[in-house]
Amino acid sequence: MPKSKSSKSKPAQYNNNNRSLQELLHTLLTRLSDSSEVVKSWPESDGTDNSIHAETTTKLIRSIEKVVDAIKLVEEKVNPNLGDDGNGGSGGGGMSVDNVPSAT
Repeated sequence: MPKSKSSKSKPAQYNNNNRSLQELLHTLLTRLSDSSEVVKSWPESDGTDNSIHAETTTKLIRSIEKVVDAIKLVEEKVNPNLGDDGNGGSGGGGMSVDNVPSAT
């Protein structure tokens, strides 16, 4: 009886691709968690000094930008054709970091 092909010949690349996707998803979840922590630890102000809110808003915007970047990397990993829109974007028509208003 001939030996059946082992599933180990294909999974090396498959596992490598999965590992990369898993790492990208882990990064995305970490960045989402970081953004959540910024919101959870939003400081109180006495109403006279709004600079603390401006600083925290800037942190949150930067954190959201990192989340968007991580989402784009996951999208490109899952569907490599997304980056082929000719405009340097994700091609998904979704949220763009360029559209996030500046906190300054």
